[in-house]
Amino acid sequence: MKNPKTKAMINYSYSVGDAVVHGSTSSNYVEPFIRDVVISIKKECSTKYFKPGDILTYNLVVANIGTYFAEFINISEEIQNQTIIVDSISVSSLNDIDFAYQDAIKGIDFIISNLAPNDTVYISYQTVVDEILDPNFNIVSVSEIEVDDNNIIYSNPIEIVQKYARIICEVETSPYIYYNKPYQYNITVTNVGNSEANDVELSTQLPEEYELDHITIDEENCDSTSLNNNILKFTIGNISANETKLISVSGKIKKQ
Repeated sequence: MKNPKTKAMINYSYSVGDAVVHGSTSSNYVEPFIRDVVISIKKECSTKYFKPGDILTYNLVVANIGTYFAEFINISEEIQNQTIIVDSISVSSLNDIDFAYQDAIKGIDFIISNLAPNDTVYISYQTVVDEILDPNFNIVSVSEIEVDDNNIIYSNPIEIVQKYARIICEVETSPYIYYNKPYQYNITVTNVGNSEANDVELSTQLPEEYELDHITIDEENCDSTSLNNNILKFTIGNISANETKLISVSGKIKKQ
């Protein structure tokens, strides 16, 4: 802390006959107390990666590292492509604090009426990630604090990267089939996520009395299969982001 002590010093002179007399004097010291409000904030998230539907936990550590009470502390949280779980909001401190929260245009505001020097407040809340159409979208979160209606500071930025694989599939076949005639149905498997899906295994319920002939994956024969109680299983392998695999199952339904 800087030294606020100060005093006044005066030099002067006066004449006594033909002589000049020099003099000096000084005042008392004054040492005012510096009322310095310094707020620090640290922000963390429970994970570095997310996918739509995940629950994220945010933790804020707000401290008054100054020498005087901080008043009217407003912490603005922008909730981007997420929905806050209001019941998850919690706050703790060694000392009693006056804490509240309210909805804001871009998210939620946390309000602390006053914070004494050396006091620390811990705030936690959770969000659910909304469905996001852009697989390359990442969440970047920064807390904004306004103190005494004029002093604005920001937390450290945190980035949560969208990273997931999501497999969808669809089955198609002819609307009419005949006993003992070739019967084929196609399964389209697509990874709509933004990361590679590994060790993808497909299981399909075959029709009763179905006699399997062959299976192809992207027009290449698949020989490694298992069939148990009419449940056909085989491994597709890895599917890259936005990649589609076409599986064809060929056989016939035998007539007893």
